[in-house]
Amino acid sequence: MELSEIRIGNWLNCLPTEKIPPHQVTRDTMQQFCAPATEWYLETFAPIPLTEEWMKKFGIEPKVISGWIMYEVVNLGECTYFVKFWGDSVEGREGLCGIDMQIRDYSDGKSLHWIEEFVDIEHVHELQNFVYVHSFKELTTEEVT
Repeated sequence: MELSEIRIGNWLNCLPTEKIPPHQVTRDTMQQFCAPATEWYLETFAPIPLTEEWMKKFGIEPKVISGWIMYEVVNLGECTYFVKFWGDSVEGREGLCGIDMQIRDYSDGKSLHWIEEFVDIEHVHELQNFVYVHSFKELTTEEVT
């Protein structure tokens, strides 16, 4: 995990993760990450694997689309982004998840086109950043245990 991937509001695991609940990055956290005397501070955090449980914490409910369980994370009208967990269904992708993009073609008023495997997402902070960049909205949660 690189410092350039982290924003205020991102959720990270504190190490050791089995004893400390996840931490939401604050301005103070970022100052600690960036200070020359405390560069080691970033090493006390780890990315949180993105799971269906975290989707639920963010209040994103699953939908079944074309036989896949998907989570709509950004809807821009003509373009919608979904998280799809690969599970064991795609060889070599076990445990990963990714974003699929659905584009509506309004030339005929109803066509839907899919761009499959648009981007791989493995961690909570990556999803938070993706949603923010594409919608300027933050994924929020009160439940962090």
